[in-house]
Amino acid sequence: MTKILSVGPSGPWRQPCAVPKKPHQRMREPVSPSKGRVVGYYSSCKNNRGTAWESQLELKACTLFEFSPSIRSYQEQPITLWLPARYDKLSRYTPDFEITDINGLVSYVEVKPESKLRDPLIRETLLAASTLLEKQGYPYFVLTEKELLQQHLIRNLTVLKAYKRYEFEANELLRAINWITIQGQSTYRDFSSYMGGPKAVLALIAQQLVATDLYQPLSLTTPIWPTEESNHENNLFKGRFAPDFE
Repeated sequence: MTKILSVGPSGPWRQPCAVPKKPHQRMREPVSPSKGRVVGYYSSCKNNRGTAWESQLELKACTLFEFSPSIRSYQEQPITLWLPARYDKLSRYTPDFEITDINGLVSYVEVKPESKLRDPLIRETLLAASTLLEKQGYPYFVLTEKELLQQHLIRNLTVLKAYKRYEFEANELLRAINWITIQGQSTYRDFSSYMGGPKAVLALIAQQLVATDLYQPLSLTTPIWPTEESNHENNLFKGRFAPDFE
């Protein structure tokens, strides 16, 4: 008799709880645009492809994943789980995202409005998913608008996204890094003046080659310093974990 083993993203599962997937294959296709609902694709440099999002909160999650230094890649609709449900049945559940950090650790993420967490049935599903994934060694957490709607941060990252693929001219990068290292700290205005314009400075920030406080509005007086002197966290968000998701 052939033994069937379901496969997870980082190896075999101990129990048949997930449907196998191919790299970059969504387990559920994104919903189509409809009246009152906007969906789309986020052009990701990390994933080197468009990443589907189905809500404004998911779009903001993609933005934070894209700019969090500790995240290597992320994928939407990554796996399907079969969770215990009422009346001895199983329910089908697909997390919104799978993220892989620079050390290879895989985590799963659900994006939900905070009000939904007060629904007993939704909390029951989230808790069951967390329990199942944690048993397999995969962290699972929830992101709500409280974690995602960081006004200045999202606005800054939206501006910087256009410079993620900026290609520096010969010696331009070396000249910029040497100058900011010697200065120790400068302002956006002075750095832009030295570089002959703002594009290179915005690209340096977007590609995390220099550091600044992205939680504050970017302005002419915004301080900029070498990356190695940055004390910012590697992730630009904090998740909500079971059992309370608070």
